[in-house]
Amino acid sequence: MRAKLIAIVLALTVTSVTLLTVRQQRVQAVSDMATAIERAAALDRQLWRIRMEIGRRTMPDALDSRLIAMGPMEPMRLDRSRLRWFTLEDSLAPEEEEIIPPVVLHEERVLPEPGGAE
Repeated sequence: MRAKLIAIVLALTVTSVTLLTVRQQRVQAVSDMATAIERAAALDRQLWRIRMEIGRRTMPDALDSRLIAMGPMEPMRLDRSRLRWFTLEDSLAPEEEEIIPPVVLHEERVLPEPGGAE
């Protein structure tokens, strides 16, 4: 009888400790979630401050005064002889060979596929 009572007390103790552990984990998860939400809200506020600053700096009047101060401008020239397509062998190429990716900004012409006729 006494052994059964001790076994029941031990089982209840283990069960209660397990439940307390699970409860603590839930409380910690909620706390972590609240911290993440606060951080996301702070980042959102920072994002809006940056957007306002970008908007202020890119207003037409501000841009005009900056462009006038920079002087006359001309378009950048693109050296097409340095453009080429990447292949799997390029990733295994020796380091001394300079590989320039085929990146062309603000141009509508599409480069031909590798191995295709130019």
